[in-house]
Amino acid sequence: MIDEIFSTCKSIRPVLGVFFETTYTGGGAKIGKLSTGEGAEKVGVPVGCIIRSIDGIRIPETDTAIVRIRSYVPGTVVNVVVDLPTGGSKTFKVTLGSAPSI
Repeated sequence: MIDEIFSTCKSIRPVLGVFFETTYTGGGAKIGKLSTGEGAEKVGVPVGCIIRSIDGIRIPETDTAIVRIRSYVPGTVVNVVVDLPTGGSKTFKVTLGSAPSI
């Protein structure tokens, strides 16, 4: 990332393509909204599901999910295990997109 900043004066970050529900206080990270055209939407991750793990790393709360996602580079395929709003769990293979760093 530092080399990227020095060579282009810009930086990008990886994105799963979700907005987390900030008022959720249960375990995991609850998805409140999807970003149109991004990885999570493309593979059918439903709104309202709760992320339990990313690539085998347990996600106890939203901040952990954000840190985990940002530990990758855009274009990486990650396994995301979620609890579905309708019950049960499912694993999705999501290709991370990119967004400009703020």
